[in-house]
Parts: sequence; C-alpha cells; structure tokens
Amino acid sequence: MKDEKKIIILLVFLFSLVQPALGQNFDPVLKRLIHKAVKKNHDIKIKSYQIEQTRLDRQKAYKTFLPQLSLNASYTHLNDAIVLDPQLQLLLHGTEKLLIKEQLGIPFNAALPPGIPTTDIPPVVKQNNLKTSADLNWIIFSGLEASYAIKATKHKEKALTFAQKIVQKNTVKEIIETYDQLALVDASENVLNQMDEQLKIQEKKVKMAVKNGLAIQLDLNRIALAKQNLKIKRNEVQRNRTLLQTKLAQLTGEKMSFIKRLHPDLKPILLPVNQLNGSTKPVEISSLEEAAKAKQYQQKMAYSKYIPKIAIKGHYELRDKDLSMFDPKWYIGIGAKWQIFDGLKAYDDARKTQAEVKIYQEKIANAKELLNLASQNAELNYKIALKQIEMQKKAVDLAKQTYLLVEKQYQNGLTDITKLLSALTNWQKAKFNLQKTYLQQRKAAAELLYRKDLLTQLLNK
Repeated sequence: MKDEKKIIILLVFLFSLVQPALGQNFDPVLKRLIHKAVKKNHDIKIKSYQIEQTRLDRQKAYKTFLPQLSLNASYTHLNDAIVLDPQLQLLLHGTEKLLIKEQLGIPFNAALPPGIPTTDIPPVVKQNNLKTSADLNWIIFSGLEASYAIKATKHKEKALTFAQKIVQKNTVKEIIETYDQLALVDASENVLNQMDEQLKIQEKKVKMAVKNGLAIQLDLNRIALAKQNLKIKRNEVQRNRTLLQTKLAQLTGEKMSFIKRLHPDLKPILLPVNQLNGSTKPVEISSLEEAAKAKQYQQKMAYSKYIPKIAIKGHYELRDKDLSMFDPKWYIGIGAKWQIFDGLKAYDDARKTQAEVKIYQEKIANAKELLNLASQNAELNYKIALKQIEMQKKAVDLAKQTYLLVEKQYQNGLTDITKLLSALTNWQKAKFNLQKTYLQQRKAAAELLYRKDLLTQLLNK
C-alpha cells in the first residue's frame, strides 16, 4: 500500500510540474472529427434554430411599442340611399323657402314666385360608397406585459444556449469514446499479430522437435487449434472495426475512405491540475436556472393582464367625396383598456406558471446533488485509472518473464506445450489488458473533463 501511495503522489507531482495543455492530449485527427461531428449534429442545429426563434420573439416584444399604420379601402352598395324622414325633409324645404322670401322681401305668407329653384336635400348615405382611409394604432403602455416578455426571452435564450453546450459536450465525449474504441481495436489486432508471430516461431520449434522425437503430433495439433482460435478473434476484431468506422462516419459526415485510414494509438490523458481545480457552475445547472427565470417572468406577464393598457388611435379619410354628414374627416385620441375580470383566466395561467417554476427549482436541487456526486466519482475513477496503469504494466512484465521461463522449461523438456501456450496467451492477454487500461483511463479522464465542462475547449481553434 505504501508503494502504491508513493506512485500516485509521484504521478500527481509530475503532472503538476509538466502542466500539459488540454489540447495536447488529443491528436489533430481526433480534433478534426470532433469539429466535424459538432458541425453536423442535428440536435445542435435544432438548438440554434430555437435560439433564433427566441430572438425573434424578443424583437416582436420590442416592436409592441412601434406605431401600427394601416391603409383601408372599401366599396359599399346599398339597396337604396339612406335619406332623412319625409316630415323632416318637408320642414327643411319650408325653412329654405322662408329664408328665400326674407331675402327677396316677400311676405312669409305669400307664395314663392315660380322659377325660383330650391335645393334638393342630399341623402345621409349614398347608395354607392367608396372610402379610403389611414388608421394609426400606437401602444404607449402595455401594462408591463411587453417588458416582462423581453426579459423572459432573454433568459430563455440563455437557457437554450447552455442546453446547446450540453449537446456539444455530449457529442465531443461520444466522438472521443468511439475514437478510443477504434484505437483499442487496433491494439487488439497488434496483440493478435504478435501472438501469431510467436505461434509461428513455436510451430517451427515443435516441428523440429517432432522430427527428432522430442515432441509428438499432438503438440502440433494444439498449436493449430490456437491458430484457429486466433483466426476467430480476428473476425471479431474486424467486425468491431467495421461497426466503429461506420459510427464515426455517421457522426462526423467524413468519407469512409478517410475513416478506414485511421489507426489511432491509446495513450494516457495527462490532465492539467490547475484546470481541474476550478469551480465553474455546470452548464446543466445554468440551463435550468435560466429556464426557471424565464418562467418567473412569464408568471409576471400573466398577472400584468390585469394592469390597464394605454394606446393612441388615429384615423384619417383620404377620400371625402362619399362621406356622410356623420363621418369625420379625421380624428385622434388616447384610450385605456382595463381588464378587471376575465373569469380568472390570467390568474390560473399565473398559478400554472408558478407550478412550473417550482418544478424547475426541484430539478435544480436534484441536478446539483447528482452532478456533485458524479463529479466526485469521476475524480476518484481518474485517480484509480492512473494506479491501474502502473499495476497493469507490472502485470505485463511479470507475464513476459513467466513466458520466457516456461519457454526455457519446454526447451529443456521440463514442461509440455499446453503450459507454454497458456503462458504465451497470458502474456498477450496482459498486453491487451494494458491497452484496455489505457482505454479506461482515457474514458475516466474524458468523464472528468465532461463533469468540469472542459471538453468543449477542444472546439477552440
């Protein structure tokens, strides 16, 4: 235990001295694949469109205070013109005649001389009417509804931006894991190739031993069986390679010809200690908090429906030929609208939004607990992975020494081919397990970077 603690302390001390940049742990090809995947990801594009929609909603809220101008035109044909009552027309004609007599100096009770015309009384509304006008509607106070809408959209946009970053870092993590799995496939193939070479060497030795009577045909059959098992494993490796290549091509949009040329190596990820000690708020929490704030302003928007709204309204007739005697040429005014009772609809909407705010608050509390636990777990797994690498290296050395010893024993007739093949298999398996340990360490490092919100730094050019 003391030796193991010394190894961990030494590794941490070396890492703190070297302080490698985060990007140095990832080769340029992997960075290229990450950029391609983020650019192609459909969920990221959807988030971008949702952000754009939110910005348009905010612009719409701002434009609430812009005056609205409209041009109107209408043509109306009545079944008949609208005229004054006959008695009223008779009274108007009589009044007109009296005025004419007074001007001519004729007694009011005398008859009006013939030939003197009287005015026809026009209809109140003509039978055919063509009207053109312009209207002005200008909201100067929205009851704070527009102001709350602007603030709500700002927080909604921030929430969507953080949500987009979550998708980005998920994409980066998926590409790294797939790329590393492809590297493990290459490592598996290398181990199989090395084992094949060792089997060929042992096969030659056994054939010579059979000729000299020092071995039997059964030993050669066991080697042949080991080679057959090796062939089966090669087929499994090739199947895994094809699946991983197809997945990378699908995620990134790269051509399969390029993906097939990739042969990545598994190397431990050395994380810069100074970057891991930060206390940045997780984007998951930030997204939920901004969404909750947006809902709070939506709740205020609902209550603001009970606040009076003030607007200016204007009207101007562009054509006055067909106007009736009751139609004004133009007018302008200011008015207020106060919704004092709407069947409690706005009140119910506000209560519903308040419940949504409480739901977000519970989600935030739950996410904080889960993310804190996940972050601590990622740090522990990273430290354990470093320790496992050192332990597995020792296991590889031990398996190699064991194989060399068994090989000498076999050459001296002190053991059989079965134990030799078993020692060879254990050695190659230990080498493969070392590659798997590298994979687990890289996975643990990527998870730690994921929890620290550092994976998206790989998108910086």
